[in-house]
Amino acid sequence: MENYIKQNICVAGAGAWGTALANSFANHHNVTLWLRDVNLLQSLKQGYNQKYLPDIKLNSNLNLSLDFENSISNADIIIIALPSKALAGIVQNINHIFNNQIHNNQYIAWLCKGFINFENHTYLPHQLVNKLLPDYSKIGVITGPSFAQEVAAGLPCALTAASSSLDWQQYIQNNLHQSNLRIYTSDDVIGCEIGGALKNVLAIASGIASGLELGLNAQAALITRGISEMMRIGTYLGANTQTLMGLSGLGDLILTATGNLSRNRTVGIYLGQGQSLENILANLGHVAEGVNSTKLIYEIAQKNNIYTPIIDAVYDIIFNKNKPKYVLEKLLNREAKPELI
Repeated sequence: MENYIKQNICVAGAGAWGTALANSFANHHNVTLWLRDVNLLQSLKQGYNQKYLPDIKLNSNLNLSLDFENSISNADIIIIALPSKALAGIVQNINHIFNNQIHNNQYIAWLCKGFINFENHTYLPHQLVNKLLPDYSKIGVITGPSFAQEVAAGLPCALTAASSSLDWQQYIQNNLHQSNLRIYTSDDVIGCEIGGALKNVLAIASGIASGLELGLNAQAALITRGISEMMRIGTYLGANTQTLMGLSGLGDLILTATGNLSRNRTVGIYLGQGQSLENILANLGHVAEGVNSTKLIYEIAQKNNIYTPIIDAVYDIIFNKNKPKYVLEKLLNREAKPELI
């Protein structure tokens, strides 16, 4: 697309991914990047996000704001670029603001990937948004294989925009699709979100294998068998298998399980090398969504008797504190089975 109708876009969250997308969209739209951190704001005003994307020069057209209500009230599109654990709070704030407005026609998208525990219940992001924004249909997820550093640098990327609303799909695609940021559409929100959640856990597994120096053959086996686990959980929860083999499932898994920019793979590498999870997360500087998702996905699989040996192994290492070498040996010594089971 070469001709853009300028939209007012609010990107809520100035982490690496939020900053990268805001930077990209500011080439064609009026973009406000909302953040809470006053100190980070000073860095952004100097033209760089020193904390999350220190090597990327920010678009001079990018607007910065600490005023959440003003930022979203004037937006045509609201993009929530915050960790999963922050989704409930931000959506509750949006709902409060919407209730105090005469009109609210904004299109809302979220980028977070993972299952979420809220009030002692486990939700996929869209389920939580539906609960907190009842009867509001202009909502959906943007997901897919994407490292923030590369998107911010203008390198090519393809994403999926998924919603039960055809209007939302078309609006997001028409306005956010760019030559270097291709937007595909889907109505399988469950499949897209499950792929985004499980790939992080499987990326930790791949990283553990790398940290243990088990070789590329072992990593290929883990990734491939991990897809089987993604399929089992996904189809049980209502996902379309074609979605899980697309950008938001297989595509994101390949990137996150093999790419050196992957936070979750990095967590796995250090676990495999014997470091404690607490030290790894303290030094990471970013949120690794796969850690929390491991616990919630493991509980879903156990409750519903879904066969997930790789996810079980990651859980055993992270939450039972068992040695990675011992857990991987146990995984490899399981009874032989036909591949398609």
